[in-house]
Amino acid sequence: AYEKWCGSEMQSSTWLGDMVDQVVKVELKQGNTMFIPTGWIHAVYTPVDSLVFGGNFLHSFNISTQLRVREIEINTRVPKKFRFPLFQRMCWYVGEAYTRALRAKEDIPPRVMSELRFLSDFLVSEARLIEGSGPSVPDSTRREAREMVPNDKVKDAPALAREFRWRLRLALDGDSGDEAGARTKLTNGHSNGFSVSRSKGSTPSVAASTSANKRKRKSSVGARATSHDSLPSEPNGIFRNFTPRPWDSVKKTDVQVATRAAVQLPAQWETKQEGSGDLETRTESVVKLRRLNGEVLEREVITRVRETWRPVGSDSMVVE
Repeated sequence: AYEKWCGSEMQSSTWLGDMVDQVVKVELKQGNTMFIPTGWIHAVYTPVDSLVFGGNFLHSFNISTQLRVREIEINTRVPKKFRFPLFQRMCWYVGEAYTRALRAKEDIPPRVMSELRFLSDFLVSEARLIEGSGPSVPDSTRREAREMVPNDKVKDAPALAREFRWRLRLALDGDSGDEAGARTKLTNGHSNGFSVSRSKGSTPSVAASTSANKRKRKSSVGARATSHDSLPSEPNGIFRNFTPRPWDSVKKTDVQVATRAAVQLPAQWETKQEGSGDLETRTESVVKLRRLNGEVLEREVITRVRETWRPVGSDSMVVE
C-alpha cells in the first residue's frame, strides 16, 4: 500500500492510514523513549515546539524486513540522503563477522540464523554485481557495489559471500545447496539489490535478479553421489574463488523418537495455545570427520530436531 501510495498522485489527496488495515496512535510525554518496530511506517505530529532525539539502527533479528524496506526505497526513488547510510557496507561487515562465527562454530540464536539466509543471498547478489555478470548491469551500479565493500575487512568479496552462504546452509540444513539452486529474488530498480525505509529501526528483504545472462555453473549432482553432505574439491567446483575442504567420512545417525504425554505447548514456540497435548520429538544427526594436518582431526556434528505437538482430543497439530 505504501509503495503504491508513494508513487502516485494519491499522495497529495489521500491519507495513507485509510489504505492500510491498522493504524496505531502513540502519545509520547516528556522523557519518554519509543522503539518503532522494523519496517513500521510512521509520521510525527508535534502540537507544540519540541526537542526530539531520534535515530535508526540495524539488527540481526529482522534482516529480511530491512532488505525489503531498502527495496521499497529504491522503487519509490527515495533520495539517498534519507536512506540508511552505507547500508551495503554495513551488510558486508555483518556478513564477515558471522562468517568468522560460523568458522569457529559459535552458538548463534535460531532466529538470527533464519534471518542470515536473506543476508547471505543479498551479499551473493552484490558479489554478482561486482563480478559484472550480465551486460544489462549499468556501470554505475557495478561501481557502487565495488565501492561499498570494506576492503579493511573483506579482501575477496565474492569468495566471502559464497563461503558465508555455504557455511550457513551447512549449519542450517546439513547441505550447502547449489549456486544455481533456489535463489531469493533481488531487485534494486536497476538490477540486483534492495532498499531501506525512512522508519526508525527499519530494514529490507532479499531478491536475486533473474537476468537472461546467468552464469552457468558445473552441476554438483555427480559430486554428491557418494554423500549429500560432501562437496566437490575441484578448482572448477560450484563456488567461484572458494573450494571447501572435503570430509573423509559423513554418516547419518538413526532417528531417535521420544514422546511425552499431556504436556503444555512449550513457551519457546511463541504460539498461544491452551490445553495440554502429546509432544513428539524426533532427533537425527549428521556426523562428519576429516584429518587436517598430521595427527589433527576435526569432527562436526549437525543435529536436527523436529517437534510435533498434538492437542488432546484433536486431530490438529503444531509443528516446529
